[in-house]
Amino acid sequence: DLETGSPLLVRDIFTRRPIASIAKLITAMVILDRHPLDERVRVSKNAAAQEGSSMHLKPGEELTVENLLKGMLIASGNDAAVALAEADSRSETEFVKKMNEKAALLGLKDSHFSNAKGFDESAAYSTAFDTMIFARAALTYPFIKKTTSIKNSEVRSFDGKTSHRLENTNELLENQ
Repeated sequence: DLETGSPLLVRDIFTRRPIASIAKLITAMVILDRHPLDERVRVSKNAAAQEGSSMHLKPGEELTVENLLKGMLIASGNDAAVALAEADSRSETEFVKKMNEKAALLGLKDSHFSNAKGFDESAAYSTAFDTMIFARAALTYPFIKKTTSIKNSEVRSFDGKTSHRLENTNELLENQ
């Protein structure tokens, strides 16, 4: 229950599991703590080449932090997550250190992040209990709360020449 913090169902809440794209909530919190939404970010070749979910970024394209966060939170864009991580820390590896520092500040005892996008790796895990803690923390950020409830959107590059259609695949947004 988001109001009280009381679990509605308890089963294996301390078992470590891969958490996939839910890790992007920690990425978003770290970025929002450190960058204004109107900051410009240039997309690297590395970020544009990310596998999996994508907002279809192009190398050299410039977008605002806000539009990259939307691409990451609405369309689960791995390319956007890496572009943001690189903009913050020059590399995803360095950014992950900040993600784990944020996890420690939130009091997460059974979570560890190894990439900004949430790819499953043996060094990336959390528990249902820790995920509840950081999801509740993420929802205290008005931008995250608002953006994760958007079903479809479109964002443009800074120069307005490229647009990206974003679609959220979260079925709960259609059938609450």
